[in-house]
Amino acid sequence: MAKNQRFGNRFGVGAVALSTALLGSAGEPRAQALSCTGLPHSGFATSSPVSCTVNCSAGGTIASALALRPQTTSTLTVTINGTCVESVDHVPSGVTLQAGPSGATLQAPSASTDPVLGISGIGVTLDNLMLSGGVNTLRGRSGSAFTGNNLVIEGASNADVLLNHSVVTLNTSTIQNSANDGIDADYGSTAFLNGGVVQQNGGRGINAFANGSVRINGGGLVQKNTLAGGFTSFGGSIGLFDGTVQNNTGPGLWATNAGSVQISGAAASVVNNGSNGVTVDQAEAFIGNGANIAGNSGNGIFLYDGGTGVLFNGGIVQSNAGSGILVESGNIQIGGTISGGSGGVTVKNNGGNGITLQTNSVGSFASSANQIVKNTGWGIFCTGSPSNPLIKGTVGTVTGNGAGQIFCNVAP
Repeated sequence: MAKNQRFGNRFGVGAVALSTALLGSAGEPRAQALSCTGLPHSGFATSSPVSCTVNCSAGGTIASALALRPQTTSTLTVTINGTCVESVDHVPSGVTLQAGPSGATLQAPSASTDPVLGISGIGVTLDNLMLSGGVNTLRGRSGSAFTGNNLVIEGASNADVLLNHSVVTLNTSTIQNSANDGIDADYGSTAFLNGGVVQQNGGRGINAFANGSVRINGGGLVQKNTLAGGFTSFGGSIGLFDGTVQNNTGPGLWATNAGSVQISGAAASVVNNGSNGVTVDQAEAFIGNGANIAGNSGNGIFLYDGGTGVLFNGGIVQSNAGSGILVESGNIQIGGTISGGSGGVTVKNNGGNGITLQTNSVGSFASSANQIVKNTGWGIFCTGSPSNPLIKGTVGTVTGNGAGQIFCNVAP
């Protein structure tokens, strides 16, 4: 028979409920700093869950509650009341940190605190907390996997959420007001953003680096960030499937140096950004299945310096201030599907040309259902002698464009 784990600090019957009480000025008891139920009767770990309540205003700390984690082989739930000013790192597996009825904030003790909250375990849940300040406010350490529900994470000097070899699911959470990035998903990390908002960060809303990935669903909103809504490089990827990237000062989404962007589905939009909707250099972008790139102050899609793109199966690029699509030393497929079907796309009502192909570029058209219509400039315009760009394939309908329909060399 396996033996129970035993601890040097033995507990008697009174350990079933651990409490620390402080006295007020009149000698009356006030809120307990830490109270717990379900602790073992002896020095042996219990197989039942343990629950603790931390009252920050009474001097309680989250760290003191987490120190009790070895006393159960089941789960530990910590309910937090008020504002705790502390750094809590290496939260282990099987822990839930949740706000009490009056709310809970974990605040950095100083600007140099790193992290404010660090997760090392798996099966960790964070519910209804506000996390504030520090260098990196919430950090997922290598091997960790955790879920955040209804969080507010704000005010980091580097990243509100920093992930290294970590997985996080963020449900209806707000990530905001970092001096740099909102979410950094690095080194193979994955962040699932289900609803919520990433906003008003001084750098990028989302940064997916070195095979890190971020997936946006559930109506997630990425807005009002300074450098870009999302940025991906060195094998990183951003997938926008049900959400909006809008009103960012720079590009909506930017893929560079072997990064990748996928924008797919009628609920996926990149709109009203201060530069290009999607910028791609030495990287790739896949945009389709009804995705909408619209109203951006630059071009809808800008591919350059070896960038490649596929606009497929119902993708829409419309009402951008520049060209709908601008390609400089890159390649674009217009229409079809990723697997080779013939779904058409729409490029319309853009302030420049519908599609502009410049030096060393190739436009491959793959659907008779394409609609390149009502753009202010040309429908399709090629420039860049002596290395003239080319178009090839089945172009589709090009009509109603202000300057003309097609000005390009056609590949034999």
